[in-house]
Amino acid sequence: MEIAATSLPAGVHGHAPGPAVPDLRPTADAAAMVRDNIPNLPLPIPPTSDLQGAVSRSMAMAPDEAGKARPDAPVKEPERTLKPYGVTMLPHQDGKRG
Repeated sequence: MEIAATSLPAGVHGHAPGPAVPDLRPTADAAAMVRDNIPNLPLPIPPTSDLQGAVSRSMAMAPDEAGKARPDAPVKEPERTLKPYGVTMLPHQDGKRG
């Protein structure tokens, strides 16, 4: 079913929209700066007690040692087992571990 333009009532056609008008209101940043022109500064937070050891240890290391792994750290391969059943997920590597 086609609706011809002549079958519509006279006022339904409407008018074309007018030209776009820019929004001249001030931005939220400008409005906030008028109220308070000195922004809040973040305060430095000292490290907690559990971080103080790591921070002091990193500051005591020489720059060339900082990127290296610790020599006393244990090297262990990840466990590859299916947790609820204890099944080895990569059985072809079982002989190599021996």
